[in-house]
Amino acid sequence: MVRVCIDLTPNEMIDRFGGIGRYGYLLLEALQSLPESERLGVELCALERSTGPILGAGQALSKRVLERKPIPLRQHRWQRRLLSGRLLATARVDVFHAVQPLALPLFSNVPTVVTCHDIIPLAFPRPNPPLKSAWIKSRETVTWTARLRRASRILAISRQTADDLNELLRIPSSRISVVHHGVDLDLFRPDVDTANARKKFDLPPRWFVSVGSDHYRKNHTTLFDAWCEVSKDIPEGLVVVGKALYESTLQSIHERVAQLGLQGRFRWLDDVEDPDLPALYSGATAAVAPSLYEGFGMTLLEAMACGAPVAAARNGAYEEVGGEAALYFDGRSVKSLAGALRELSRDSHFRERLRRQGLEHVRDKTWANTARATLEVYRDVARADK
Repeated sequence: MVRVCIDLTPNEMIDRFGGIGRYGYLLLEALQSLPESERLGVELCALERSTGPILGAGQALSKRVLERKPIPLRQHRWQRRLLSGRLLATARVDVFHAVQPLALPLFSNVPTVVTCHDIIPLAFPRPNPPLKSAWIKSRETVTWTARLRRASRILAISRQTADDLNELLRIPSSRISVVHHGVDLDLFRPDVDTANARKKFDLPPRWFVSVGSDHYRKNHTTLFDAWCEVSKDIPEGLVVVGKALYESTLQSIHERVAQLGLQGRFRWLDDVEDPDLPALYSGATAAVAPSLYEGFGMTLLEAMACGAPVAAARNGAYEEVGGEAALYFDGRSVKSLAGALRELSRDSHFRERLRRQGLEHVRDKTWANTARATLEVYRDVARADK
């Protein structure tokens, strides 16, 4: 029997509802839901607090940790380094799956699978003067190499991330397994009633929707400029769903909306719960993903599952995730993005074709399939350790 411990410790921090914390729970739920015949030889447990204890999968999925007061990032990292390794050793864990590479447990010889979502500081660094850029690149290369050197296997969420690891950190392909995320097809579905969302968020009659925070790579300014360019020719408003966590971009756009007199057609929604998101996708003329770099492209799959046509920037991961079911544009070109918005607004037959292709594309993009592929990684790592 291989005892696998899933890392849920990101959920003890303030950003517990972020993507990494959700990934751990979604993966554990999917693993636990597989038929026993598929989980044969694997016992699942979880670490949801860096101070322990290690819990059975069912107990961890009760999510009691979310009821506790969150702890600071610094405290989380030191506890995870200094305490979690001892917990894994004494609990006789055979494989530990860290859902992100920060502060891996010390004092443990337990083989570790580490999920790497992206290496943005190296793959798409913030623009800086040449000398500062060179120093940051050197620092980040050392940091990321140190983070990942103790991983028995790195689980990359896309071929794009795997290629970045190989090219930028010289990590051999033999240490990397590519396993795509799944999408929750029970939550994200096309038959969603949009009436409540229209009223709750005071949405315009027709809209484009874009989901993402204000990180510098998310490219909201180009999206806004493109929409402004075509707004007199098309009826769609613009709905941006995202939090102002990193930059002031979204706040600046909000101020420009007032200056341009577009308040009736623009919505910036910074506090949307998961149950409300499907209606924003399914009621939209199209979902637009303008990001210049991503390690994956979850919003593409969510939108497709809701029956929304998808337009996305060409950035490697988006093309990998969206395949032939999306319309692609040059994310650095206002003209290219404006053309995509105009085409999606005016051509209903094209929208319907993208809609059908998207629904077909996501049929097998389930968390169950993600769980099956991850199980094989666990078994492979456990075999290699014997």
